[in-house]
Amino acid sequence: MAFPLLGGRAMRGARLLLISSVLLGCGSSTGLPIPNSSRPVDGGRVDGGRFDASMPDAGLDATIEDDGGTDAGTDAFIPCPPDRTVAPREASVPVDIIFVFDSSGSMIDENARLQENISIFWDAIVDADVDSHVVFIAERGYVPGPPGGFARRYLGIEDRVGSWDPLLKVLDNYPTYRNFLRPGSVVHVVAVTDDDSRAIEW
Repeated sequence: MAFPLLGGRAMRGARLLLISSVLLGCGSSTGLPIPNSSRPVDGGRVDGGRFDASMPDAGLDATIEDDGGTDAGTDAFIPCPPDRTVAPREASVPVDIIFVFDSSGSMIDENARLQENISIFWDAIVDADVDSHVVFIAERGYVPGPPGGFARRYLGIEDRVGSWDPLLKVLDNYPTYRNFLRPGSVVHVVAVTDDDSRAIEW
C-alpha cells in the first residue's frame, strides 16, 4: 500500500498504523493465529494478544526519508531586481527657485559678496543639469544676470527690498512671475536678509 502524498515522518506513521491494524485484527475474532508472545514483532511486544508499542520500534524513526531535494535551495533562484539606474536629467524633478535680496544699508557688504559668489550657484545648477527656473527679486543693480544658455529659464525683477519686507515682496511680485512658475514643480523661496520679516500676512 503506497502513500504518495505522505513523506518522511508522515509515511512512517502510516506504516506503523498499518502494522498496528494488522496486529489488532489477529485473534479469536478473525481466526488468524497470534504470533508467539515471546517473539517481538517489528520491535514491539505481543502481550496477551495485545500489541505494545511502548517498546523501541527497532529503528522505524531512526532515519528520515529523503524528500528528493524538494526543500533544498528554495531561495537559490530568486531573480535579481532589474537595473533602474537612470541619468540625472531623467530623474530630475522640475524646480522653481525664487531669490529675494534685502538691499538695505546694513546689507551692503553682504550683497557685495553675494554678487561675487552668485557664479558658484550658476555653475552648480548648470553642471547638475537641473530642470529649473530661477527668479531674482532685488533692487536695480543687485539683480545678477544669467549665464549663457540660461536666459529662457531666468527672470529678474527689479524692486527695492527692505530688511523687514522680503517675503512681502515675494507676494507683491507674484503677478509678475506667476506664469514663469510651472505646474507640478517644487518651488523654493530663498530670502537673503539680516533681519526678521514683519510681514504678518505671510
